[in-house]
Amino acid sequence: MHDLKSTYDKLYLIVQSSMRNYVNSNGNIKKTGSEPKFSDVSVITLSLSAECLSIDSENLLFKKLTSEYSDHFPDLIERSRYNRRRRHLVDYIEIVRKSLVNQLLPYEDTFVLDSMPLEVCKLARAKRSTICSENYSTAPNWGYCASHSTYFYG
Repeated sequence: MHDLKSTYDKLYLIVQSSMRNYVNSNGNIKKTGSEPKFSDVSVITLSLSAECLSIDSENLLFKKLTSEYSDHFPDLIERSRYNRRRRHLVDYIEIVRKSLVNQLLPYEDTFVLDSMPLEVCKLARAKRSTICSENYSTAPNWGYCASHSTYFYG
């Protein structure tokens, strides 16, 4: 369902270029103490990758990372340390977000997001549905509507 590694790889280059004025050659923000193996740029990239893929739970994220992607992230830190570092990097994450927006849509200053789930078909018919599946970017996917506590395909 998610291709975390490819999303991470694409975002890593963008985060690295956005953070080039703030980090050293290893991708870490200068601070006292020993330099971590899992860089600050990697923490920011992993956070944004999970956000892009709608992985809201850190438990789910780290379960996927340790079970499916352990070969791709050999220096992965534990979940509690990731959470602590991510909270310390929140200002830098915002810098990267603004940089992304400026790269994607340089002349826009206001954005509207419609997050209403639109069900394409009932769950029982979802595997047979061909609606909007010609193009991968517009293909429907499984989702969860928290306000209604229901799953949908759309």
